[in-house]
Amino acid sequence: MCLIFGHCRSKPLCTYLALPCRVVAALRAAVASDGLNIIQSSGAAATQTVPHLYVHLVLC
Repeated sequence: MCLIFGHCRSKPLCTYLALPCRVVAALRAAVASDGLNIIQSSGAAATQTVPHLYVHLVLC
């Protein structure tokens, strides 16, 4: 179980969130932060020019 995203019941979603969860845990261990923004943008309206899946992790 990921302490950032909680318990996930969807296998594709769990697989997708596994790496960001590990990265967030490492970031929080290295840097003091009060919170976290997770941003996932897709499509032309989100200024994406090449279709791909990515996640921005922004500590605040």
